[in-house]
Amino acid sequence: MSDIEGFRILLINPGFSVSTRSIFENFALTTLSKNSKVASFGNNGLNSFSPEQMHNDLEPVTMSSHPVVDTIKQSLIDAGAAAALMSGSGPTLFGLFSMEEFTDSDINKLADQFAVVYGSKVYATHTYAGA
Repeated sequence: MSDIEGFRILLINPGFSVSTRSIFENFALTTLSKNSKVASFGNNGLNSFSPEQMHNDLEPVTMSSHPVVDTIKQSLIDAGAAAALMSGSGPTLFGLFSMEEFTDSDINKLADQFAVVYGSKVYATHTYAGA
């Protein structure tokens, strides 16, 4: 697939806020772990989107202070998400569910199940062509 179309998205906010400033104050900038450059953003050599390549360097920092973020991420993966990732500095997470495998009804049922555990800040949506 050439972009991020073809996925249903489940967003979960655990109901607390995270200080972006605090996250960045505890984030150690390093170039030792990988070679990332803005010029190559989105270019995986295949000219296609791959959920497995998604990464957020801020996750470990936020998860160290708020382990529930890791729990939610793992729960999304266990529910069948092709990928799950924290948005920005957190604490909201999103899971990408293939439209080929999950219907709107499936995602709405998952949203209801997650809402029982994490509260009312659980949202189901989907991607649009050209996103």
